[in-house]
Amino acid sequence: QIDEAVKSMRVYCHQLRKGSAPGKVEVGPQLFDYPMSRHDILLPHWQELANALNLSRGSINLSIKMLHLDQSVMDILTPCMKNKLERFHLDGNDYTSSNMGIEFAISTVQNNPTMTSFGWTHRLFHDENPCDVGTAQAQELVSTLMNNRNITNVKLSAFLDSSRCSYSFLRGLFRAESHIEELDLSYNNMATQGCTRLPDYLASDPPLRHLDLIDNKLGDADAELIARAISRNTRLQVLNFDLEEGDPMTEPGRRALKGAIWDESTLNAMANRNHSCKMLIGYLEDTNLISSHLRPKELHINESDHIFRNKSIKMHWLLSKRIRTGANAVHLIAELGGENKLERLPNVLSSIGRYCTESAREEMVALTLDPLRREGGMFLQPMTVLFELIKNWQLPEMFERRRA
Repeated sequence: QIDEAVKSMRVYCHQLRKGSAPGKVEVGPQLFDYPMSRHDILLPHWQELANALNLSRGSINLSIKMLHLDQSVMDILTPCMKNKLERFHLDGNDYTSSNMGIEFAISTVQNNPTMTSFGWTHRLFHDENPCDVGTAQAQELVSTLMNNRNITNVKLSAFLDSSRCSYSFLRGLFRAESHIEELDLSYNNMATQGCTRLPDYLASDPPLRHLDLIDNKLGDADAELIARAISRNTRLQVLNFDLEEGDPMTEPGRRALKGAIWDESTLNAMANRNHSCKMLIGYLEDTNLISSHLRPKELHINESDHIFRNKSIKMHWLLSKRIRTGANAVHLIAELGGENKLERLPNVLSSIGRYCTESAREEMVALTLDPLRREGGMFLQPMTVLFELIKNWQLPEMFERRRA
């Protein structure tokens, strides 16, 4: 592992000195479950890396992972990283104390006001004696990240030990005026204890596009509140809830989340769901977009970047499903108040035609790639949907000319 760390430092030092800034400076072993212990043999190489960083031009994406960082290493790196970093990630490192590591992260963020991405993964994985992060340092880091309005990507994974209420600190990230677009809060054992800060934040429709909540202690009540918030959110694109056996969120909570983006009770209910957010919900061993028995496995929900296309695919799917029972007209007439007047038919056909045509554009690509869709016949052709609807609308006016 030492050889691998030294090799990575030498490679990046050479590139930085040549002036050809690499896309990412990633220091540390690539495949190793535990951080390397302290080795004085690495100190000269840390100094060489610091000198290369100091001489470099342009913004640097620096990632340090699975290494021991003591005060001497931090003192070497800190002055050379000032106004140099665009992205800075500390992943699974070992520190003399976690508070020392947090203080190092805080000073680095403060010294790089143009930084756009920060990540911290703590030593909780396979670690019997994790170093705990102090209360004051945790709060200060969160405040520092929020004060730097250029930072749009934040990862605080396994940030606090389970003995502390991590939610009380991390909820400082949930502000309506937040500038964060991607937020990873996985493996934090967050339990809201009834606090609605997270769903209130999502309901405010912040710039957030990706939220990762893997392995937290969110229950069914949290799921219901988040589902209501998602129904009013138009910006969130991915919400990751991968669960583990024994998590407090059970099937009712999963169903509540599903209801925020999928409701086939009526066409209006389906049309009024969220059409921008893709939810990854399932157990880590078998991740699904919503649990597989709640909807057809072949139909991916909100997969497109286009909201109207996502909405159209859902409407097309429901209309195709109803055709198989010959109930499209019956359902539509009931949803329109029980009257099948002729003047309503053109508007109904126009709306359904738009949905089916837009959906079919996406399906033509999917059908060539996915034999399950092609063989299963989940989506019928737009003309088939329209013809079935006209045939079963049961309007006497449509047959008067023939009888005359």
